[in-house]
Amino acid sequence: MSSIPSPRLKTALSLFCAWLWLASALLAGCIPASATPTAPFEQTRQSTPHRTPQRTPTRTPTPLPTSELGVDPANLKGVKVLLWHPFSGRPAETLDSLVEQFNRENEWGISAQAVFFASYDRLAEQMEAALEGGETPHLVLSYQRQAQAWDSIRPIIVRLDDYLNDPIWGFSPAEQADFIPAFWQQGFAEGGHLGIPALRYAQVIYYNLTWGRELGFYSSPTTPAQFEMQACAAARQNNQDADRQNDGSGGYILTNDYPSILGWFYAFGAEVVQPGGRGYRFDTPEVERAFTFLRQLFDKGCAWLAEGKELEGEFVARRALFIPGSLSGVQRQEALFADLESKDEWTVIPFPSPTRQPTIPVYGPSFQMLRSTPAEQLASWLLLKWLASPQNLARLAQSVPAFPARSSSLQQLTDLTAFYPQWQQALNLLEAAQPEPDLTSWHIVRWAVSDAATQLTRYYFTIDQVPQLVRLLDDTADELHAEDR
Repeated sequence: MSSIPSPRLKTALSLFCAWLWLASALLAGCIPASATPTAPFEQTRQSTPHRTPQRTPTRTPTPLPTSELGVDPANLKGVKVLLWHPFSGRPAETLDSLVEQFNRENEWGISAQAVFFASYDRLAEQMEAALEGGETPHLVLSYQRQAQAWDSIRPIIVRLDDYLNDPIWGFSPAEQADFIPAFWQQGFAEGGHLGIPALRYAQVIYYNLTWGRELGFYSSPTTPAQFEMQACAAARQNNQDADRQNDGSGGYILTNDYPSILGWFYAFGAEVVQPGGRGYRFDTPEVERAFTFLRQLFDKGCAWLAEGKELEGEFVARRALFIPGSLSGVQRQEALFADLESKDEWTVIPFPSPTRQPTIPVYGPSFQMLRSTPAEQLASWLLLKWLASPQNLARLAQSVPAFPARSSSLQQLTDLTAFYPQWQQALNLLEAAQPEPDLTSWHIVRWAVSDAATQLTRYYFTIDQVPQLVRLLDDTADELHAEDR
C-alpha cells in the first residue's frame, strides 16, 4: 500500500514543480531564436581543449660595443701629449688656444702642449734630429711626404686604421665621409692610413674681372684658347696706350714656381705619377702640350716675366690681367687693391683646360701620430680627433687661411666668405682640386720642375726644344726618385 504524502510534502512538491517550471521557462528565454537546439541523447560530449603553455622567449641583450685598442680610459689621466707644428703668428696662436681648450674640457685628464717651429723645413730638420736620438713628439702636423721620409729613417709613424675604425674612439662612417675625398685619399699609404688631413692650400689664377670686361670679355676663360685671347688683348692694350712704362706687360706673368707649373700640367690632363707610385712620368704628350702652350704665349708677347718685381703689385697696376697665386694670399692681394685705391673687381679661377676640366693643385699638412705607449697613443688620437672636428678645423683654417679638410667645416668659414668674395668663389673650385704628388721624393723633384720652367723662357731656348726639355725633366725626376728611396 502506497503511502500518502502529507499535506506539508504536497505543498513542498508543488512549490518545487513551480520553481522548476519557472527556471525552465527563463532558461528557454535566454536561448537565441536562431539557435538550433541539439536533439536529446545526440549531444556529443566536448572535451575542453588542452592549452600548451607558451614559453616567453628570453631576450638576449644587445652587446655593447667595446674598444679594440685595449686601453682603460682611467689610465689616460695625467698622460701628456706633445704636438709639433710648422705655424707661426695667428695660426700658431689659434692652435695654442685650441690645445688649451682641449686641456680644460677633455674628460680624461689628458694634458697637451703645442710646440711651433715657424716653417715646414725647420720642423723637418728638428724631426730628423729627434729621430737620431732626441725626444720625438706624439703628434705632428706636416706634409705626408715628410712623414713618409721620417718613417723610412725609422718606423715611427702609426698606421691609423685601428683608431679610425674603433667602435668607441674612432670616426663613424658618416664622419669619415665628411672629409673632402680629394684630401682624404692623400692619407693612404703602404700599410694603411698614414695621416688625417687637416688643411689644404690651393694654387689658383688671379683674374681682373673689371679689366677683362673693359676688353670685351664678360666671362672668365675656361680653355687655354680663351685664356690666350684675353691675355693677348690685355698685352696689346698696354703696348698701344700712351704709357711707355707698361709696354711688354699686360697678359699673364709667367713664373717658375712648381705649384703653378703643376697646375698647367694637370689642366692639360697630365698624370705625373706612375701607377702604384713607382715614380714619375713627365715625358708625356700632356706635359709637352702644357710647356708648348706657355712658350707660345711667351713668344707672342702675351706672357711676360716679372723678375725682381712683386706680382701682386703688378696685378693691381694692370700690368697683368692674370697672375698665378695662392689661395692663402687672397687677403694680402685685396689689401693691396685697397692701399692703391683701385676699384677693380677681381676673382680666382682654376687653370684652364683644353677639355674644359680645369684644375687647381692642392697641398697641405695632415695630422700624423708617432709610436709611443698604448695610453699615450690613445691620448694623442683623442687630441687629434678633437682638433679635426668640423668647428675646430674651421677655426684653424680661417687663421691660416686654407681649405679645411672637412665638408661641414666649409660652412663655418664666415670670417673669410663674408669679407672676401674670392674665397666664396674658391669654395666652388673644390671639385677641381687635384693633390700634388705624395711621393717622398717630391720634396726634391718639385725643384726639378721649377728648373725646367726656368729653362722654358731662357733667351737661348726655342719652342722646338720642348720635347727635349720634357725628356730631360723625366730623366732627372727618375734619378732623384731612385736616389731618395
